[in-house]
Amino acid sequence: YKERMLHFEALLEHYFEDEIKFERPSNGFAFWIEFQESVSLTQLGKELKSRDVFLPRICMYQNQKLTALRLGFAHWNLEEMEEFVVLLRESYEL
Repeated sequence: YKERMLHFEALLEHYFEDEIKFERPSNGFAFWIEFQESVSLTQLGKELKSRDVFLPRICMYQNQKLTALRLGFAHWNLEEMEEFVVLLRESYEL
């Protein structure tokens, strides 16, 4: 668990740097990720879907002040984590 959590954290830091803030889970299997700039999560979800990645709406949190995702990591191996974060980054840039 700890190895995968730290790996996912390192990937987020590497691919997003200061564009997001996140909290390391203290007792769970998901990161709470806040985007520093507003982005349409609906559009992000559509872009990910076009890349064969499903982002459930229940994981998306957006209002006038907050754009955030709750992303679980426990079900992925290290390679799958990196593949997802790369796809998330590429979809975010569009």
